[in-house]
Amino acid sequence: MDGLSTLDEDNEDWGIEMVLAVLRASTKLDELELTLAPATQERLDAHLEANAMAAGRRFDFERALDNLALFGSASHLPSRLAWVLVKGGPEPEEVTWLERRRPPTLTDEETEELRNDARTLPLVKRFVSEVLPFSRTNYDPAVSSLLLRLAPGIEAAFWDALDTVARPGGPNENIEAIVAGACGGASPDFDRAIARFAQSMAEAGDWMEKEHAEETRQAEEHEVNAVAADQILEEPGDRYYNAQTGMTAVVKLRRVHDGIAWITDHPDRQLLISAAAELIGQSRRAPEPGELRLLISVAENWTRNAVWRAVKQHWQTDLADLLTAELAKCDLDGGMRGTLIEIAALKANEGSDPVPLLAEVAQRVAPERQLELVYDLMRTSLDGDGHGEPGLAARRARAERLSDGLPDELAELGRLLAALLAGAEIRSSAEELSKPARVSLSSLLTTVAPEVAGPLLCAGAVIGLDSTATARRLLATGDADDGVAAVQALLIDGRAAAKAVQRRR
Repeated sequence: MDGLSTLDEDNEDWGIEMVLAVLRASTKLDELELTLAPATQERLDAHLEANAMAAGRRFDFERALDNLALFGSASHLPSRLAWVLVKGGPEPEEVTWLERRRPPTLTDEETEELRNDARTLPLVKRFVSEVLPFSRTNYDPAVSSLLLRLAPGIEAAFWDALDTVARPGGPNENIEAIVAGACGGASPDFDRAIARFAQSMAEAGDWMEKEHAEETRQAEEHEVNAVAADQILEEPGDRYYNAQTGMTAVVKLRRVHDGIAWITDHPDRQLLISAAAELIGQSRRAPEPGELRLLISVAENWTRNAVWRAVKQHWQTDLADLLTAELAKCDLDGGMRGTLIEIAALKANEGSDPVPLLAEVAQRVAPERQLELVYDLMRTSLDGDGHGEPGLAARRARAERLSDGLPDELAELGRLLAALLAGAEIRSSAEELSKPARVSLSSLLTTVAPEVAGPLLCAGAVIGLDSTATARRLLATGDADDGVAAVQALLIDGRAAAKAVQRRR
């Protein structure tokens, strides 16, 4: 290698390239260490530096940085910088599920020396713009803090990288580290980052409504092959991933600076509430007192689901009044209702029995919501229920205990609903209903939630109730389970009007 390095003339570099190739090959052999002559190492350092400075595409640049870190000398500043960028500090002793490349610890003298070198700024700029958004290496956000110290003035490069990862469906690597760099410094511009990720979410939403709707229909109707259908159905998650991850990263940083009270008056508060709820829900550490209560007070629609999922992860007794109020609400979606049942079990502490709380709530709500509570108990598995028949029996027992506390005719309907969801035979179960319960069932079928109406409609068809109006309502939801229940009820009904509804569909 020492000989090869002396053979290059003028602009030729084949000799030093051969030296580099031998060094690369030597890394594959254990217990082999090659020591170059000082002049050879000096020529190699210059060659590696030139390659890094002139590298074209981002893949070439990342490879050039890797070579510079591995084969440059310790006295060569660009090589030391490359080691900081692509190799980082020593491996941590603790084992974690998510491994991250952490920055090395530099002395003040080392930091000053690298910062004052003219080659540091251009290399760091390219690393931020061309490596961080694309590299499979997972960089710890602390890397960004070090880069800001080594190369003052690279904030613009971080904002360019943030714009790159904010694009829907764009590269999605190291988003948290990029946000940390863009929002670093003494006066971080959090609102600029929030606005960019909010714009990305709006673009993804616009795409969902205009372009993806027809593709989804084709996938669901099997007009494309299975592989294409899977890609179509998974694409929305990819479109939203970058913006959601970035928004969560911004909230994480700003929460350290300002808490979360600022979210309540922010124009993008619903997106921020969702991000804050995800951040709290994913953390093992309990949130600060008042954080969850504040989020619940301003969350709307789909973001409330996210906040209550976070409450489930970090139940706090001072939220009991909010839980009771939420359980008493109508028009909650099924997923939200199941989460509330699980939280009610957490509130119960010993025994994890949510029935006493639900019985208290049932006294304050309309009959439709009372039957929803019975339905939710049947559909929600709690810790300790077990699987299969034992689990089903435990859920049915809870649902029947709640039903027993309802007014007479509603108690009958609650027990009927629990029996049907447990797989009981429809005809024998329905025929046990008293006359007042049948009158109540006929009235409630037009107003209860579709998922509750489905099994009860089949029972009503058995005892001669008109199934057509409720069947039309269930068919109009577009939900497969609702449609199956509607068709089953119409078949049980069997009258001309029921057959006409089937033919019209």
